[in-house]
Amino acid sequence: MILHLTKKLADKLKLSPEPKPEGNGFLSWRANYVQEYGKRFVVFMNDASRFTIVINEAKVAKLKKLPELFIRTLRETMLAIDINPEVADCYIAELGEITYAKNTDRKKTAQLNKNTESAWWALRDFTDDKELSVCANNAFYNSSGTDEFLIPKEKMLELLGKYGLPVRKFRAFDLNVRLDLDGRDAVRKLRVPANMTFEQLHKLLQITFNWKNYHLYSFGMFREWSDNYYERPDIELVVESDQYDAYETNPEAKPMTGLKLSDYVPEYTKILYTYDYGDDWHH
Repeated sequence: MILHLTKKLADKLKLSPEPKPEGNGFLSWRANYVQEYGKRFVVFMNDASRFTIVINEAKVAKLKKLPELFIRTLRETMLAIDINPEVADCYIAELGEITYAKNTDRKKTAQLNKNTESAWWALRDFTDDKELSVCANNAFYNSSGTDEFLIPKEKMLELLGKYGLPVRKFRAFDLNVRLDLDGRDAVRKLRVPANMTFEQLHKLLQITFNWKNYHLYSFGMFREWSDNYYERPDIELVVESDQYDAYETNPEAKPMTGLKLSDYVPEYTKILYTYDYGDDWHH
């Protein structure tokens, strides 16, 4: 894999790479370093698809591990958009060792700048590298001044077909969600990705039941269900907050950050989502 560095990134890495032939765009990437308005991040762009990887909080310690972080975030991003893990592994293996080159292509530089703008937009809502990358890959780009538009995610999926394997591999859960309203319960049926995080599920439930996301919440995981909403769950997942000490009532509670539904389902078949401590809206 050839990684073409902008001058900003090359200087930050204290490298002086030489220009190299462009070669296979599928295995060629560009990288740009941004440090503005208190933000520091690196944007990687694939030459053939404009697929984007974002490494946030790119301080000195992270920059020292940039190749390792790039590969890890690339794989996490591919899996997050349901690319078949076997296909992701094939592509990463074909990339091979990263070699640096000086970025000299003006057209690709202009495209990289546009991808950097998309990363800026993503930073309004996300800080996690994977989530930033997923968001940036949903952007629309005009294709060479024509009326056609390119979406990096879709283009990368198309190119990954070369391996002759199913490019995408999905697993989902069907959820029946009942909001207890004292006899006038609201029931919704949802189909969600198995790799959805509990934080993402919280956002979905907020939209589904028209909540405004003003209050704290938790998820209780049960192997056996009880009608007593205040019975201690087998596992309780909580939000860490300065406003409330969730561990005071349950010292064994776990922070839900980064945890996915597939980490607990289907071993735990019942979930209690409690929103707004005090009013305790039970789902």
